[in-house]
Amino acid sequence: MTAEAEAEAEIEADGVPAVDSTTDDLDVTDEPEVGWGEADIGKRHRHREFDMFVTEEDVFDPDEMLGLYDSVGWEGYTADVDKLCRGLRNSHLVITARDGAGTLLGLARTVSDDEHICYVQDVVVDPAHHRQGAGRALVEHLARRYSHCRFFLLSTDHESSPEGKRNHAFYRSLGFLSYEEKRMAGFGLPRNRV
Repeated sequence: MTAEAEAEAEIEADGVPAVDSTTDDLDVTDEPEVGWGEADIGKRHRHREFDMFVTEEDVFDPDEMLGLYDSVGWEGYTADVDKLCRGLRNSHLVITARDGAGTLLGLARTVSDDEHICYVQDVVVDPAHHRQGAGRALVEHLARRYSHCRFFLLSTDHESSPEGKRNHAFYRSLGFLSYEEKRMAGFGLPRNRV
Protein backbone atom coordinates (compact mmCIF):
# COMPACT_ATOMS: atom_id res chain seq x y z
CA MET A 1 0.00 0.00 0.00
CA THR A 2 1.39 3.42 -0.95
CA ALA A 3 1.82 6.25 1.56
CA GLU A 4 -1.05 8.08 -0.15
CA ALA A 5 -3.36 5.07 0.15
CA GLU A 6 -2.38 4.59 3.79
CA ALA A 7 -3.10 8.25 4.56
CA GLU A 8 -6.48 8.08 2.86
CA ALA A 9 -7.37 4.80 4.61
CA GLU A 10 -6.43 6.35 7.96
CA ILE A 11 -8.57 9.39 7.24
CA GLU A 12 -11.55 7.26 6.24
CA ALA A 13 -11.13 5.22 9.43
CA ASP A 14 -11.21 8.45 11.46
CA GLY A 15 -14.48 9.46 9.85
CA VAL A 16 -12.96 12.35 7.88
CA PRO A 17 -13.81 12.21 4.19
CA ALA A 18 -10.84 11.23 2.08
CA VAL A 19 -9.72 13.34 -0.82
CA ASP A 20 -10.61 11.92 -4.21
CA SER A 21 -7.21 11.17 -5.73
CA THR A 22 -8.55 10.37 -9.19
CA THR A 23 -9.29 12.72 -12.02
CA ASP A 24 -11.70 10.37 -13.79
CA ASP A 25 -14.49 12.90 -13.35
CA LEU A 26 -12.55 15.73 -15.02
CA ASP A 27 -11.85 16.35 -18.69
CA VAL A 28 -9.46 19.21 -19.40
CA THR A 29 -9.70 20.97 -22.76
CA ASP A 30 -8.01 23.97 -24.31
CA GLU A 31 -11.29 25.63 -25.24
CA PRO A 32 -11.42 29.27 -24.08
CA GLU A 33 -14.46 30.17 -22.08
CA VAL A 34 -16.76 32.90 -23.28
CA GLY A 35 -18.15 35.83 -21.33
CA TRP A 36 -15.39 36.85 -18.92
CA GLY A 37 -13.27 38.97 -21.25
CA GLU A 38 -10.00 38.47 -23.07
CA ALA A 39 -7.87 38.46 -19.91
CA ASP A 40 -9.79 35.50 -18.52
CA ILE A 41 -8.96 32.88 -21.14
CA GLY A 42 -7.88 29.66 -19.48
CA LYS A 43 -8.65 25.99 -19.27
CA ARG A 44 -12.14 24.54 -19.21
CA HIS A 45 -12.57 21.54 -16.93
CA ARG A 46 -15.66 19.49 -17.57
CA HIS A 47 -16.90 17.81 -14.44
CA ARG A 48 -19.54 15.08 -14.67
CA GLU A 49 -22.17 17.48 -13.37
CA PHE A 50 -21.02 20.94 -14.54
CA ASP A 51 -18.43 22.93 -16.47
CA MET A 52 -15.63 24.41 -14.41
CA PHE A 53 -13.32 27.14 -15.67
CA VAL A 54 -9.85 27.89 -14.32
CA THR A 55 -8.85 31.44 -15.21
CA GLU A 56 -6.37 34.12 -14.26
CA GLU A 57 -7.94 37.13 -12.53
CA ASP A 58 -6.58 40.49 -11.43
CA VAL A 59 -9.75 42.32 -10.37
CA PHE A 60 -11.40 41.13 -7.16
CA ASP A 61 -14.90 41.80 -5.88
CA PRO A 62 -14.51 42.40 -2.11
CA ASP A 63 -17.83 40.73 -1.24
CA GLU A 64 -17.02 37.67 -3.34
CA MET A 65 -13.54 37.33 -1.82
CA LEU A 66 -14.88 37.84 1.70
CA GLY A 67 -17.48 35.14 1.09
CA LEU A 68 -14.88 32.64 -0.15
CA TYR A 69 -12.31 33.22 2.61
CA ASP A 70 -15.06 33.37 5.26
CA SER A 71 -16.42 30.00 4.04
CA VAL A 72 -13.19 28.35 5.21
CA GLY A 73 -12.88 30.39 8.41
CA TRP A 74 -9.67 32.22 7.51
CA GLU A 75 -10.27 35.08 9.95
CA GLY A 76 -6.76 36.46 9.48
CA TYR A 77 -7.80 37.39 5.95
CA THR A 78 -11.43 38.33 6.53
CA ALA A 79 -10.80 40.84 9.34
CA ASP A 80 -9.83 43.43 6.70
CA VAL A 81 -11.30 42.77 3.24
CA ASP A 82 -9.48 45.73 1.68
CA LYS A 83 -6.17 44.28 2.85
CA LEU A 84 -7.24 40.87 1.49
CA CYS A 85 -7.94 42.36 -1.96
CA ARG A 86 -4.65 44.31 -1.92
CA GLY A 87 -2.81 41.09 -1.11
CA LEU A 88 -4.52 39.35 -4.01
CA ARG A 89 -3.61 42.19 -6.39
CA ASN A 90 0.02 42.08 -5.17
CA SER A 91 0.31 38.33 -5.79
CA HIS A 92 2.30 37.08 -8.76
CA LEU A 93 -0.69 35.15 -10.10
CA VAL A 94 -4.26 34.56 -8.94
CA ILE A 95 -6.38 31.89 -10.58
CA THR A 96 -9.98 31.01 -9.85
CA ALA A 97 -12.24 28.05 -10.47
CA ARG A 98 -15.76 29.00 -11.48
CA ASP A 99 -18.74 27.02 -12.64
CA GLY A 100 -20.48 27.63 -15.97
CA ALA A 101 -22.62 30.38 -14.41
CA GLY A 102 -19.53 32.21 -13.12
CA THR A 103 -19.99 31.25 -9.47
CA LEU A 104 -16.69 31.27 -7.60
CA LEU A 105 -15.79 27.75 -6.43
CA GLY A 106 -12.21 28.38 -5.34
CA LEU A 107 -9.04 30.40 -5.73
CA ALA A 108 -5.29 29.87 -5.64
CA ARG A 109 -2.52 32.44 -5.65
CA THR A 110 1.25 32.49 -5.88
CA VAL A 111 4.26 34.49 -4.80
CA SER A 112 7.06 33.91 -7.30
CA ASP A 113 10.09 35.29 -9.14
CA ASP A 114 8.86 33.17 -12.10
CA GLU A 115 12.37 31.83 -12.63
CA HIS A 116 13.55 29.82 -9.64
CA ILE A 117 10.75 29.61 -7.10
CA CYS A 118 7.00 29.54 -6.86
CA TYR A 119 5.33 29.60 -3.47
CA VAL A 120 1.64 28.71 -3.49
CA GLN A 121 0.27 31.15 -0.95
CA ASP A 122 -3.42 30.14 -0.87
CA VAL A 123 -5.54 27.30 -2.14
CA VAL A 124 -9.09 28.07 -1.01
CA VAL A 125 -12.18 26.11 -2.06
CA ASP A 126 -15.63 26.83 -0.68
CA PRO A 127 -16.59 23.77 1.41
CA ALA A 128 -19.89 23.59 -0.49
CA HIS A 129 -17.77 22.66 -3.52
CA HIS A 130 -15.24 20.28 -1.93
CA ARG A 131 -14.60 16.94 -3.67
CA GLN A 132 -15.69 18.30 -7.05
CA GLY A 133 -12.21 18.72 -8.53
CA ALA A 134 -11.79 22.48 -8.05
CA GLY A 135 -8.79 22.28 -5.71
CA ARG A 136 -7.11 19.68 -7.88
CA ALA A 137 -7.71 21.74 -11.04
CA LEU A 138 -6.26 24.87 -9.39
CA VAL A 139 -3.10 23.18 -8.09
CA GLU A 140 -2.50 21.23 -11.30
CA HIS A 141 -2.89 24.44 -13.32
CA LEU A 142 -0.27 26.16 -11.13
CA ALA A 143 2.09 23.17 -11.30
CA ARG A 144 1.99 23.31 -15.11
CA ARG A 145 2.31 27.10 -15.20
CA TYR A 146 5.40 27.07 -12.95
CA SER A 147 6.93 23.79 -14.16
CA HIS A 148 10.09 25.67 -15.21
CA CYS A 149 10.77 26.80 -11.62
CA ARG A 150 13.23 24.80 -9.55
CA PHE A 151 11.08 25.04 -6.42
CA PHE A 152 7.30 24.72 -6.26
CA LEU A 153 6.39 24.96 -2.58
CA LEU A 154 3.46 25.50 -0.25
CA SER A 155 2.68 25.35 3.43
CA THR A 156 -0.41 23.91 5.04
CA ASP A 157 -1.75 23.11 8.49
CA HIS A 158 0.14 20.63 10.63
CA GLU A 159 -1.15 17.08 10.23
CA SER A 160 -2.38 17.06 13.84
CA SER A 161 -4.75 20.01 13.22
CA PRO A 162 -8.44 19.51 12.39
CA GLU A 163 -7.85 20.20 8.66
CA GLY A 164 -4.32 18.82 8.56
CA LYS A 165 -4.98 15.16 7.78
CA ARG A 166 -7.29 16.00 4.90
CA ASN A 167 -4.92 18.67 3.55
CA HIS A 168 -1.89 16.37 3.74
CA ALA A 169 -3.73 13.55 1.94
CA PHE A 170 -4.89 15.99 -0.73
CA TYR A 171 -1.41 17.37 -1.45
CA ARG A 172 0.15 13.90 -1.33
CA SER A 173 -2.42 12.72 -3.89
CA LEU A 174 -1.01 15.43 -6.18
CA GLY A 175 2.57 14.22 -5.69
CA PHE A 176 3.73 16.68 -3.04
CA LEU A 177 6.29 15.60 -0.45
CA SER A 178 6.85 17.12 2.97
CA TYR A 179 9.85 19.40 3.35
CA GLU A 180 11.54 16.71 5.45
CA GLU A 181 11.04 14.13 2.70
CA LYS A 182 12.65 16.57 0.26
CA ARG A 183 15.58 17.01 2.69
CA MET A 184 14.54 20.61 3.33
CA ALA A 185 13.35 22.57 6.34
CA GLY A 186 10.88 25.40 6.65
CA PHE A 187 11.08 28.24 9.13
CA GLY A 188 8.87 31.16 10.05
CA LEU A 189 8.78 33.95 12.57
CA PRO A 190 6.03 33.94 15.22
CA ARG A 191 2.71 35.38 13.96
CA ASN A 192 2.33 37.99 16.69
CA ARG A 193 5.57 39.90 16.50
CA VAL A 194 6.00 43.64 17.00
